Amino acid sequence: MLYFKDVPVVIEIGTAALEVAVVEKKDGAERLFYAHFERVKLNQKTAAELPFVVSSSAPHVFTMSQNLKKSPYLLVYDYLGKLSTVYVKEAKTNSWLKSDTAPEQVGDTVTLFSVRFSFDSTELRDNFMSLLKDISANYKVNNKISRKSVAALLDILDESKSPGPVVLPVAVSKNTVV
Repeated sequence: MLYFKDVPVVIEIGTAALEVAVVEKKDGAERLFYAHFERVKLNQKTAAELPFVVSSSAPHVFTMSQNLKKSPYLLVYDYLGKLSTVYVKEAKTNSWLKSDTAPEQVGDTVTLFSVRFSFDSTELRDNFMSLLKDISANYKVNNKISRKSVAALLDILDESKSPGPVVLPVAVSKNTVV
């Protein structure tokens, strides 16, 4: 499994290339390497190969290979230079999977209450998410929560070096002006 690390969240408008840390996770071990993403020259040919309609709202597109048919990833930045979307090419179907960036990742206004947990490693994060998914699935089926699973979940949070969850600020819309 591959995932990105240290992706620039905001770029200068004229940036020609990006350096992104890519982590390969295989058999429990992780290997870090750096990949260069080059700007896609948007023209009639490349526009037809992209998985979205080219517009002025997302004019900055970066890829690992100028041959878009061979490229496994696309990083799309909006007109202000903020990362807006990541496309990953699925190996089996050769189709693009779209992932929009979360507002809190790029500094946009957060409109829903949320909590951020910090983990020391991807293994702890994956274990936490797996336990949370299992607890939720069991509750949906049995209307019961396993104390053992909850204890394991709390142990993972306790192992984290961060002091605990961080409450993020929230923008709340009001219907009336006071």
